[in-house]
Amino acid sequence: MSTKQDAFAWKQPRIHTSLSKFSTSPPRISEIPHEFIDVAKERLDRFLFVGIQSEWRKSMCLFNHIMTGERFVYPDQLAFITPGTLQSTLDEDSVKLVTKQPRGYNPAELGKSYKDTADSELYEHAVARFNADCAARGINSDEDCPIRNE
Repeated sequence: MSTKQDAFAWKQPRIHTSLSKFSTSPPRISEIPHEFIDVAKERLDRFLFVGIQSEWRKSMCLFNHIMTGERFVYPDQLAFITPGTLQSTLDEDSVKLVTKQPRGYNPAELGKSYKDTADSELYEHAVARFNADCAARGINSDEDCPIRNE
């Protein structure tokens, strides 16, 4: 292989498709070939760590356990820090524990009939992987993840 791009392409699955198979417009989400979803799941399965945003504390605890063999979280891992702000130290009073979802689009606003089937299937796979990893390490609730002040 002569370039990094060639080497990268060599490791990628060969999935070829043509938009003409779908229509003259780009494919709708519901028309994404299932083989693309399978490839995404296979790639996710190769990740060392899979966390779930709505389970932030357990995700940080799982990450720490994978990296150190111990179940814990640091206060800094639970702090809500706005991107672009620099805080070198966080004390007990300045730490805002993540207790609410960040702002973003609300899928419900897209309409009741809208369903991103590809995203939903991949997310369900990620949640199953996360739950299995947590169960294997005895992380069943936030109480299993004590805050370490070191």
